[in-house]
Amino acid sequence: MKAAKPTKSLKHSAVAGAFWSALSTVFSRGLRFMITIFLARVLAPEDFGLIAMSMVVIDVAEMLRDLGLGAALIQRKQLDPEHLTTCFWANMGIGLSLWAITTAISPLAADFYRNPSVAPILRVMALNFLISPFGSIPWVMLNRQLRFRELMIAQSVATAIRGGASLLLAFKGFGVWSLVWGPIAGNLAGAVINEWFCRWQPKFAWSQRHFMDLFHFGKNIFGERLLGYFAGNSSFLITGRFLGAEIVGFYNFAYQIPHLAETQIVPVVGRVLLPVLSQVQDDHERLRRGYLQSLRWIAAVCAPFAAGLCVVAPEFVHIVYGQRWTPVVVPLQILCLAGFVHALTNTVWTVQQAVGRSDIGFKWNAATLPFIIGGLIASARWGMLGIALVMTLMSVVLAIAIQHITNRLIGLSWRRWLATVRAPVLSSALMAGITALLRLWLLSRGPSTLVLLLATTIAGTFTLILFLFMLDRTMLDDLLHIFDRRKAPVPQPAFEPEPGTYANP
Repeated sequence: MKAAKPTKSLKHSAVAGAFWSALSTVFSRGLRFMITIFLARVLAPEDFGLIAMSMVVIDVAEMLRDLGLGAALIQRKQLDPEHLTTCFWANMGIGLSLWAITTAISPLAADFYRNPSVAPILRVMALNFLISPFGSIPWVMLNRQLRFRELMIAQSVATAIRGGASLLLAFKGFGVWSLVWGPIAGNLAGAVINEWFCRWQPKFAWSQRHFMDLFHFGKNIFGERLLGYFAGNSSFLITGRFLGAEIVGFYNFAYQIPHLAETQIVPVVGRVLLPVLSQVQDDHERLRRGYLQSLRWIAAVCAPFAAGLCVVAPEFVHIVYGQRWTPVVVPLQILCLAGFVHALTNTVWTVQQAVGRSDIGFKWNAATLPFIIGGLIASARWGMLGIALVMTLMSVVLAIAIQHITNRLIGLSWRRWLATVRAPVLSSALMAGITALLRLWLLSRGPSTLVLLLATTIAGTFTLILFLFMLDRTMLDDLLHIFDRRKAPVPQPAFEPEPGTYANP
């Protein structure tokens, strides 16, 4: 199977893909956020803490399930039918093994956290490993073909089913189990819908050569993701071990809210970037332009989000989640900076993979993980606040270092990088300063919490728009171009399948 040559429609395909991915994220993540608000008012912080502790184990096993093979399938210029079939059966075998292993080690995880409730939760959550392989190859194929509209539909429906099931169980009094069975229902729905769109059927065949071909590239991605997960989530591991389930529940909210932009918005860019940049991996100037354009919009979204959230955090937490979540306010404000720098550097891994240097991420995480874990263990004596401070400090230092490595890899100067993010960052800083002063003035007037939140949010939004387009007026033109339906392109496949290789959707 031959890869299609990059054409003039590549940029249009990327824009259309970004639009559908963004639409999917806005709906799915927005719906999930609203559901979380309701669940936070029904369930106890300890319930969220138990899930956060269990997810450390589940997410590590989830990375083992793929071994980086999915990213290898997307990155390859040439793809044979044997690649797809072999990858499917590899995923099936790994999924079955992970289900058995996770079930077996669940008592050990409960002993580590000193909480017996973790074991039965892990045993049920492990069922996801039996479901995921059925939707993995269809998901890869839809990504390769830049069919993000279908992916949007699948993700949105799966999110709705997941949220609906969780809410129903929560209001029926199932407690923490509503956070367990809901995701299982959503994953099952997503796998079914992806397969329905793709209509791909595996053959009973295995090719050792094709497996090693994919694994040679995917092993570094797998290693980078595994170590990177520990680096990013070691704070939950340390907090759960030393501070208990309730504090983990508080810290989970303090961490997740500032990282919403990184975890919910930036992956949209990454999903589009990898297949697109992989097609121009030999043209570094085109690659640099594509990367900087995505970085510009990431900064335009994430910088004001982090700055604004830091200012309105007390009112936001009180109104959205309730008074009992007040302990998360100060750690949340500290972690806003960590969330922003994570968002800015999140796509460096995609750039490295696109040019075939997935080994950099693996080596980087292997070198930095011991320092991160050591710092977090040392800071645990100061509780949740100490862990938040150390996480933020290490995030800033490490982000600068990995960005420097990536810049050198693709020949990108720091001056050009800083020029790209200057307008969004400076505008957000000015917005935060003015909004903070307004908030202090309003506090002296004694308004209600809701009025204070609405007033500062509205004032901050208008202030941001004013400063942003004063410093970079071309962003308005780009927005108008994206939403001009007359210029909206139709996504083009990243490769054309040969007749008979698999059933056409």
